[in-house]
Amino acid sequence: MANLSSAHFLRHWRQLYALSNPKFLHDRWSVEDMEWVRQRHAFHSEGISFQIEHHVMTRTAGRKLHWRLLVTTEQLFFGPKHEPVRSTEAGKVLDGKSREIADWFRVQAESGA
Repeated sequence: MANLSSAHFLRHWRQLYALSNPKFLHDRWSVEDMEWVRQRHAFHSEGISFQIEHHVMTRTAGRKLHWRLLVTTEQLFFGPKHEPVRSTEAGKVLDGKSREIADWFRVQAESGA
């Protein structure tokens, strides 16, 4: 069983996120046979701001569901320069096997998808 909140997995996840969505402009896109949907929620004020993103990734083959993954990221900024205070990420399997998901992300990230 793979830990999808581990630093190792999340490094591959971040790498594929950056490669597949340059400049992070899209809220919905595909990587091979996987659909990626992002929802962003943010609050900004003079002294503090935060951003939460929910990423739901679904891999299918025809009508068959291979797996579905949720990754949530949270960033907290403080002060007039909005310096980062905290950043957290967590992954949760919604459907499928964590080892299959981790292996797929590793292969995609290493191949430069």
